[in-house]
Amino acid sequence: ERWASLASSIEREKAFGTFYETIRRYVRWLYWSDFLTPALEVALAGLLERGLIDVGEVWVTARALEDGLDTLLTRSRAEAELGELLADVERLETFARALDEVHDE
Repeated sequence: ERWASLASSIEREKAFGTFYETIRRYVRWLYWSDFLTPALEVALAGLLERGLIDVGEVWVTARALEDGLDTLLTRSRAEAELGELLADVERLETFARALDEVHDE
């Protein structure tokens, strides 16, 4: 009964983790595809209309804007990996505490 309870608890935590990761990825995709990409296109059109860039500079300018937004709006890959590592450590600590509780009983 104790092991079943522990296994159920672990499975619940895994399900929540998967759920939150899926939601996070979907929101990031939605943000880029439905908001930022059209905003970049409008900004580029404005720059072209005002003669601030030529047609040949559109790709470079778009890339520079995207990279700038990436820098401002997202954590670096190293920070993201460290965040995932911290979450893994917290899960392992929770699991270790649960195992200690089972062994103490």
